[in-house]
Amino acid sequence: MKIFHQAIINFLKNKTRIFVTHDLRNLKYSSRIIIMNNFKVEFNGNYDEFTKNELFKDFNEINSIQNKDCSLNKNITEISGEFYTNKDETFGGLLRDEDQVSGRITCKIYHRFFTTHGGYLLFTIILILAIAVGAASVYAKLFLTDWTDKAEDEEEENEDDYENIIKKEENYKFFIKYTLILFGGLAIQLIKEFLVAYANYTGTKYLHETMIYNIIRAPINLFHDIIPVGQILNRLIHDLELCQDIIWRFNTILGSIIGIIISIYVCFKENRETIYAAPIIILIAVLLLLYFISAGRDINRLNGTSRSPIVSLFSETILGITTIRTFRKEIPSKKKFYKRLDDYFGVMLYRYGLDNWFCMTLDVVSHLFLTYVLIRTILDIDSFDAAAIGLMLDYSIEISEELLEAFEQASQVERSLVSLERCDAFTKLPSENYEDEKLKEPKYSLSDTSWPNNGNMFFENFSIKYRDDCDLALKNINLEINSGDKIGIIGRTGSGKSSLTLSLFRIIEAFEGKIVIDGENIRDIPLKKLRRSLSIVPQEPFLLEGTLKTNLDPLNLYSDSELEEVLKIVKLYEMLEHDKANQNTILNGLNTEIKEYGNNLSFGCRQLLCVARAILRKSKIIILDEATSSVDQKTEDIITSAVETMFKDSTVITIAHRINTVKNCDKVIVMDEGQIIEVGNPKELIKNINGKFYSLYYQYMEKIN
Repeated sequence: MKIFHQAIINFLKNKTRIFVTHDLRNLKYSSRIIIMNNFKVEFNGNYDEFTKNELFKDFNEINSIQNKDCSLNKNITEISGEFYTNKDETFGGLLRDEDQVSGRITCKIYHRFFTTHGGYLLFTIILILAIAVGAASVYAKLFLTDWTDKAEDEEEENEDDYENIIKKEENYKFFIKYTLILFGGLAIQLIKEFLVAYANYTGTKYLHETMIYNIIRAPINLFHDIIPVGQILNRLIHDLELCQDIIWRFNTILGSIIGIIISIYVCFKENRETIYAAPIIILIAVLLLLYFISAGRDINRLNGTSRSPIVSLFSETILGITTIRTFRKEIPSKKKFYKRLDDYFGVMLYRYGLDNWFCMTLDVVSHLFLTYVLIRTILDIDSFDAAAIGLMLDYSIEISEELLEAFEQASQVERSLVSLERCDAFTKLPSENYEDEKLKEPKYSLSDTSWPNNGNMFFENFSIKYRDDCDLALKNINLEINSGDKIGIIGRTGSGKSSLTLSLFRIIEAFEGKIVIDGENIRDIPLKKLRRSLSIVPQEPFLLEGTLKTNLDPLNLYSDSELEEVLKIVKLYEMLEHDKANQNTILNGLNTEIKEYGNNLSFGCRQLLCVARAILRKSKIIILDEATSSVDQKTEDIITSAVETMFKDSTVITIAHRINTVKNCDKVIVMDEGQIIEVGNPKELIKNINGKFYSLYYQYMEKIN
């Protein structure tokens, strides 16, 4: 109110002020009031007219209710069935747009390229071999020219039989030398190409493995929750493919540069005046390349970023095709896809136009040297013999071709380095804390069964936040859970139940405070050991394509008899036999085929398989995250019976929305807005009619009735 009076009323009194609000207290200061509803104007007038309108009474009643009990809105369990179509695609967005770097490619990227593709020593060897190949090529041509000139001179002389024999012997020697030069150059060329291929293989392998390694270990809340899958696939497929071409383009550029130098040398040897034209033409070509690269580089960055939304949308559409068809949103989905295609092809249109302009202009520049040599030769044709003219024209044409090739490849290298820049960014992703893996003797090994041995847990002033720009998801949690306790956690959506679970697995690291399990701060436990020591049955079961055995025991840690015993406990074979909806499932014991995401199994069978995995691990701490919320009553009874029997000595944490799921727990924790509101036995909590648990229970029973 102080800001409203001092800033809006007084300081801005000479300005036209449009004040958007739902608070009626400040309306009396307005000279005109406009009330909007459903995108239409329902009232337009002054404050006195508004107080006499029926809308004033409606607004007043709503405002008084909100002021009287702000928690009423939080207790609403059902929402209207009307749909609101939000036309602002950025509203409520969580996913982050792809970062786009601007400016020239830095020296760090070039250094990164050389170090990942074998190092500077390997490239030095390739450079020496390339020079040797070029030298062998030009030496072979010059040798052949000398051989031809000598043969022509000898033909003009009268020779006897003895001299003919000597001539044949000399020709044979020339042939042997020429053959050795050709095969020597070929051998050097093969060695060079092998080293280039090896450097390409090592560099691509390093990039791919490092990217995959960092993507897998990247924090879920800091990376996977905010980066669309399209960005990841685009860099792993398209950008990595372009990175494979860089070294081959460098190889082509190297060969072209050496060819240009040798060609200029040969032309200079025959006509010294050609040395004046070559530097000027090369300088013009370099300036043209620099002018083109400044635009081409950013065009290629736009090309990369405009491709990712297409891949993301395509992946989302495939996953949500059932929902799209159910709500008959095929046409809007296609329009959205076409819009992103238009954006991509718009960038491609500029890219191809820029490429064609550069190639055409460079072609003209590259032929200037040939034009100069032709004109110079015509003006002073008496100074050269036929062989010299042919040699100069041959190498002048080669200069034009090599210059065009070198600068075209240089422009493509700059573009490909943009892809390397994008891939390199994924090799430097933040990682979850696996520092303990570097220790020779970690605190607990994966095979160590001494921890956890009881299942006691203690939360001390524990707080977390998903990202630095987010509010606290859990606020100052203080909680003690004893060994063997059966704990139920309830609360509305967004209350912090799942965040508490993620904290146990260190999916989200602590912002403040700590969690202690059996006397050890989980921050000090190796991450792999921690996650292997806890078991969870998620709300949405996740299965891999393969067999029943690989889904139960992906690391092959248990015997077949142990696996079959667990399947009998959860009655999975019985469920499969009676599952008439999945006739494609052929029972074959542990080798029963499981298709992608377990699509050939019913939801109940998939959930039972997740329960079987948890039983198999025999963990001291079990988390059930709405494990029975989407299954039928029979499957729920099987899961409940298995949990009560197999986890009777374990600490079980059950996350639930429904009250009946936690009614038999030893202790119930009620959460709201990241805080623990109530803790206690459900029979005791239900007696507190002013408590949150009673409110949730009352609403649940009312909904059932």
